[in-house]
Amino acid sequence: MFNLSPAKIPPKPNGKGLLKLLTLRIIWLSSTSILVLFALCAVCLVICKQNIQASLEEASVYAVRQLDFSLVELKSDFLATSTSLSGNIPPRVSQRLHQMRLQNQELIRLSLFDAKGKLLGYSGGKTPIPPPQFSPTIFSSLQQATLDLYISNLKLQDNTPYLEIAAITTDSLGFSTGLLVGQVDLSQLWYNALAQKIGKTGYLYILDDNGVVMAAINPSWLGRQSQHRCPQNPFSLHICQGINGQPVFTIRQPLQFLPWSVVVEQPIMEAIGPSIIPSSVTLIIVVASFVTLLHTIQFLRQRIILPIRLLNQGVNQIQQGNNFTPLQLPQTDELGQLAQTLNMIVDAAKNSLTRLETCVQEKTRELQASCQKLQTLSQKLEFHLQNTPLAVIEWDREMHIVRWSPQAEGVFGYKARETIGKYWLEIPIVHEEDQDLVKTTIHQLLTGLAPRNWCLTRNYTKNKTIIYCQWYNSVLLDAAGNPISILSLVLDVTEEILTKRRLIVAKEKAESTAQAKGNFLAATSHEIRTSMNGIIAMLDFLAEENLSLEQFYYVEIARNSATLLLHLLNDILDFYKMEAGKLTIEKFCFNLPEKLKKIYQFFLPIAEKKGLKLVLNIEGLKDVTLVKGDPYRLTQVLNNLVSNSIKFTEAGEITITSSLEIREGQLLFTTSVRDTGIGIPPEKLTKLFKPFSQVDDSTTRKYGGTGLGLSITKNLCELMGGNIEVTSELGKGSCLTFYVIFEPADMELPADKKEDKNPHPPSFKKREGKIKILLIEDNKVNQLVCRKLLEKIPLEIEVDVADNGKEALTLLQNNPTNPYDLILMDCLMPEMDGYETTRRIRGGEAGNVYLHTPIIAMTANTMKGDEEKCLAAGMNDYVSKPVNQTLFLAKICQWLER
Repeated sequence: MFNLSPAKIPPKPNGKGLLKLLTLRIIWLSSTSILVLFALCAVCLVICKQNIQASLEEASVYAVRQLDFSLVELKSDFLATSTSLSGNIPPRVSQRLHQMRLQNQELIRLSLFDAKGKLLGYSGGKTPIPPPQFSPTIFSSLQQATLDLYISNLKLQDNTPYLEIAAITTDSLGFSTGLLVGQVDLSQLWYNALAQKIGKTGYLYILDDNGVVMAAINPSWLGRQSQHRCPQNPFSLHICQGINGQPVFTIRQPLQFLPWSVVVEQPIMEAIGPSIIPSSVTLIIVVASFVTLLHTIQFLRQRIILPIRLLNQGVNQIQQGNNFTPLQLPQTDELGQLAQTLNMIVDAAKNSLTRLETCVQEKTRELQASCQKLQTLSQKLEFHLQNTPLAVIEWDREMHIVRWSPQAEGVFGYKARETIGKYWLEIPIVHEEDQDLVKTTIHQLLTGLAPRNWCLTRNYTKNKTIIYCQWYNSVLLDAAGNPISILSLVLDVTEEILTKRRLIVAKEKAESTAQAKGNFLAATSHEIRTSMNGIIAMLDFLAEENLSLEQFYYVEIARNSATLLLHLLNDILDFYKMEAGKLTIEKFCFNLPEKLKKIYQFFLPIAEKKGLKLVLNIEGLKDVTLVKGDPYRLTQVLNNLVSNSIKFTEAGEITITSSLEIREGQLLFTTSVRDTGIGIPPEKLTKLFKPFSQVDDSTTRKYGGTGLGLSITKNLCELMGGNIEVTSELGKGSCLTFYVIFEPADMELPADKKEDKNPHPPSFKKREGKIKILLIEDNKVNQLVCRKLLEKIPLEIEVDVADNGKEALTLLQNNPTNPYDLILMDCLMPEMDGYETTRRIRGGEAGNVYLHTPIIAMTANTMKGDEEKCLAAGMNDYVSKPVNQTLFLAKICQWLER
């Protein structure tokens, strides 16, 4: 058995076959067509009636206007003639009457009688109409002023319709003297009005109030009594029997000046004739369409409906699961092709069903295997969720809890039975200040702005303890993109947060300690340098005096001690900068061979004095002259290494070997310092570059030193992109090799002033007049040092001293006409420091004359940023204490010449 029935069988037909439906549809169309026909006919009749009424109204209105106009004109002329004949009877009455008759062609005769009926004048042509007669009754009526003009009834004489009119004549006193009588030919008066054509057979005539024809184109109608009473309402269209005996459409219109009416009539058949033809044609079309539809129904029944029934029977067999009988239709049209196609589809469906059953069996087995895998994965997932260290909470789309894992119970203290089904705000686990953050997170999840997000919140446990939790949230969406549920993985990070806070507090404390240490070092350095400035300067001044050899020897010892103390201070500051990460490297162009030669020349007399041989080998520089780097830090590294070699070598030689290698556009500078000194034990090499460490205590006692030099050297090498290594053999000497990275120079000559830390003594140009210099310094020793240094300038110089910034501003304000040429500014002073003083000078408080006066800072502050701070305040240059005499005088010379 073959069954292709769908899962849901469609309802059975309700008994209305296609043939019955078509028959009902034809009946409905026919009825509609008949109703439409009747409606069209009714519309045509209404339009026809309106057209007929409009045509008859137009003709009646025209006739009434013509007749009223003629009567008014005739009446006016007749009354005017009667008035002109009043008073004394003119001698030529007949001539006057004849003249009037000629002016009015419709007047047949005119006669003038006196009050007694005597004929006074006459005018008339040949006519069978009897002459007019005097009527005492008419004369009396007119005399009593009841009428101004008398008009008689219609009269006929030999088919000539006429009527008589009369008016009285009066004398100058207003008494009646006579009667003027005229006869009017109606055929002449109303011919134009009644001669209109109404269609082909329509006509007009005039009736009096008794229904007698007073005027008509057809003379036979005159005087005829109408057999009907037409409506009295003007412009009212009615159907009646006309004057010619035919049924007609008629309109009756009364005259204005006579008790008569104009009647317009048109035969009915003539009036409605134009509407009969369209109605007949419409009826024929409807009948023909109805016959055609019946033929079409029969054709459709034979050619379409019966084949469709056969196709339906075949489909029903398939639907009910019966054996399908192939369809056999005799026709070869589309339905026949459809039957053949259905047969082919059934055959193909049988084959497909067989294959489908096989495929379903295979898919069923695969589905069972997939279900087994899914069940296994579900069990694994459930196991992991139950055993994960994270708390698992699941919410529905309304944020009600649907899952509360055991880990969540452990984190928050609430059991699952206390939370399932409750809204998230019903369980007080979110801190009040973090609820807005949670609401924002929920909004982002549910609206799709962030389908996965995380947040850190403060939470309450059941016993009201505050904990910190990290929430990892994700939303599950359906196929339409609508949220189904939200899964939250919660991690208790309270310990991490508290630890982080403790670390932050410790870091802030350490930074505060480091800042305090830095401030202490800066203050200590400032005070030491201030004192050293006085000591070194006074020793320099003393060495310039005429001393004995013993005295000069003592001064030289003191100067060397002060220099060593200053170097120690610089090492301490560099070490602090190194620890604080503030030790920086600058880059500018300098002559590398010249720099190495200067360092060699500086240590050569020191080595020779100790009996050592100092050798410099720079052949490995390969003719490279200019490089870009930090020459000051390079000098510091070499000074440390060479001075250590000289210190720890008692005999033999010290060799400095330098080379340069180009690598990937950079210059690798390598230098080794080899000596024949005491050497270093192998077990001590590891702590050689550590701060505050030496080989052993005896070394410290014998050779001195703080143990900072090599540590600073190593750090400087690393900052310059390199490193330092050491090889040593106890009792035979050591070799320290370092390498740093330089860049190729982008100019031909050195450009930075910092390369030369020991400038040549300046040469001052002679200038006229006195040079005024203001020294702002609170320390008396430093005041004395500066004065002594300024006395070395071979120019006439006047120096004023201010102990603080306030005194300096007062001096500057009091010297606007003889201003100072240069200002030497200490930075740290009581009352007002140098920075504030400089800002006020540049702001104009000292006067506009000092807005651009050179200001040179003289400060013992040498920490990173001190020079920049001076320049930012408005100073022009910077000199550190202890003051280098040559550098100080060079600065003075430089700014005085500008």
